[in-house]
Amino acid sequence: YLPDHALVPTFLGPSLRHARLFQMPAVSPGASGILVVLGWDEEALRTALRVLSAVRWPEGHELRLRLHPSHSWDAWRHLIPEAFTPAVGELYDNLREARLVVGAETSAMAEAIACGIPVVNLNCLDWRHLGDVPQLGKDEVWFPAFTAEDVTLLCARALAVAESTRAKFSALYRANLFCRPEPGRMLEQCGIPAERGAGM
Repeated sequence: YLPDHALVPTFLGPSLRHARLFQMPAVSPGASGILVVLGWDEEALRTALRVLSAVRWPEGHELRLRLHPSHSWDAWRHLIPEAFTPAVGELYDNLREARLVVGAETSAMAEAIACGIPVVNLNCLDWRHLGDVPQLGKDEVWFPAFTAEDVTLLCARALAVAESTRAKFSALYRANLFCRPEPGRMLEQCGIPAERGAGM
């Protein structure tokens, strides 16, 4: 988190990591794991872990869980289903090994779709919406879930999404939601003339 007096606009932060997104293939060949990604909200995290503990996961897929960096595995171990191992390293390293992403309250789901990975979007709090993923591709490459039974059924459906569909929405998400971080664009967003930023 940046302090209030930071000179760099906070909306630039996430875009810097998106450089990795554009290095990813549109569809990762041979990926077979199921990656669960969860956001920072503690209430949503607690509820999501309880829901996920009741899911009947598809066989033959390694299960990995990625918590938000503000949370530690040890602090939440008592709620984490035993079938999961921690996803270590950077997000895009985890996505490279994922055939399916199940997420709650995190924009990493949109990044997964941009990497050609189908998503089950768990809305575990009734008052929340599914706004971490745009409507683009709903029920084609990402699927809204509200219960453990939903997740169980939709994992099978998401795993069956055709490679051509995954590639189609990967291209659409990259073109419409993300931009490749480039020095000129970052200088422009910060209001710094290009000639002044040339030596930075």
